[in-house]
Parts: sequence; C-alpha cells; structure tokens
Amino acid sequence: MFKLERELGPYAYAGQYQQTPAPRGGGIIRDEWWQPWDKKNAEKNGGVPEKYPGFEYILAALDPAYTEKEENDPSAR
Repeated sequence: MFKLERELGPYAYAGQYQQTPAPRGGGIIRDEWWQPWDKKNAEKNGGVPEKYPGFEYILAALDPAYTEKEENDPSAR
C-alpha cells in the first residue's frame, strides 16, 4: 500500500488518484465475494447445484428519473 493511500484512506485515494469513486475490488460489496452457483460451490456450501439457496436479503436498485425528458438525467447506470 502506498503512503498516500494509507494517509488518505481507500475511498479518498481512489477518487483523487485513480479517478474512480470506489477502491479497487469494490467498496461495500467486494468483487471476490461474488461466486457462481455451480456444482463445486453448491457442494462446498451444503447445497444442491440445481436449486438456489434461500435468501436473507433482497436488494433493489431504482432509478427515479423514469421519464424521457432531457432534464431527467438517469441517476443510476
């Protein structure tokens, strides 16, 4: 880790020096946490490959700019 990155923290460093709003690998939800639900991972986690496990949370991402007028720019990508 670079000295500036330690001093500024991962978010400030990413925004200032990498021109991205989040640190590499993700901020809140890390890239390495996502895995395919295949036979290997299903068996490793005590599941069945053909059936998804139960979910504890449902995440919804909404874009409130739902009209086609130019002044309603999309707020999500």
